[in-house]
Amino acid sequence: MELEKLHQGKAAGPDGISPRVLKTCAIQLSNVLQHLFNLSLKQEEVPVLWKTSCLVPVPKKTTPSGLNDYRPVALTSHVMKVLERLVLARLRPQKFSDDSAVVGCIRDGREEEYRAVVDDFVEWAGRNHLRLNVAKTREMVVDFRRKTTTPQPLRVLGEDVDMVEEYKYLGVSIDSRLNWKTNINAVYKKGMSRLFFLRKLRSFNVCSKMLEMFYQSVVASALYFAVVCWGSSIGAGDTNRLNKLVKKAGSIIGCKQDSLEEVVERRTLKKLLSILDNPDHPLHHLLQGQRSTFSNRLIQLRCYDKRSLLGGNGVCAVRTIEPRTQSDGATQITKTAIGEID
Repeated sequence: MELEKLHQGKAAGPDGISPRVLKTCAIQLSNVLQHLFNLSLKQEEVPVLWKTSCLVPVPKKTTPSGLNDYRPVALTSHVMKVLERLVLARLRPQKFSDDSAVVGCIRDGREEEYRAVVDDFVEWAGRNHLRLNVAKTREMVVDFRRKTTTPQPLRVLGEDVDMVEEYKYLGVSIDSRLNWKTNINAVYKKGMSRLFFLRKLRSFNVCSKMLEMFYQSVVASALYFAVVCWGSSIGAGDTNRLNKLVKKAGSIIGCKQDSLEEVVERRTLKKLLSILDNPDHPLHHLLQGQRSTFSNRLIQLRCYDKRSLLGGNGVCAVRTIEPRTQSDGATQITKTAIGEID
């Protein structure tokens, strides 16, 4: 109950109601306040005292001498705070509707299922009172066929969705050719800028232990962000470039740091084990099916060279791995529509 979460030590608001009274008499007042809250929402009116604030100057210093020595503190109604928290709790699911992505794997030019999924998502958003911002919605097409055709634009709420060759999704840049060059350049630039601060700390004679803590929390966190997605797919040149940066950091700290390959292997193995331990993960049954009947070890997946990915308000990148069970060489396209919800 929100009344029981009130802090008793807070001052009363303009309505003169103390949070101590509200908390102590929560059971007795709950039905009364429920009626008042419902009446306020139904009539679309808020009592004047509920939306009134009293500004109280609180001194910043022991002996203030001017206006700048005071900090304004606003005292508002605790009853109104309870109502705001209740309303916010009902609206909170909308916060998690951003960065939505719809992915479809299209064969033989059949897009019906993909477009139906997009339409279902738009309908679901409408039913849940969520507005789709079509102007910020993007579609990315990944097509590795030799002869490509111009796909029909996707329409959402009567408007054509813009097609893009590159998009940044959840901090990772992905393009329609699955080339990580743009993402690597951004990672390298961010790593170099943070390495500058590591050098600055070293110039202040900060101990190696603190330097390593700064490196792991500030520099390495930027270098290895989402490394499980892109770490094993970049070229030798990009790998060497990032490893040189790591080596520079190690020389500044005074001890060797793990290379890109070591971090990728460790984190990928951790992710793989977490999937195997989670029966509800979408890839759990696929990986379990790759176990050897003789040694129970995982057998490497055999797949085509065709990869697909998708993008959105941010981009959720995936690799489509298809076991080599067909020989007809059917072409595939992956189209991705990503929507941003206001």
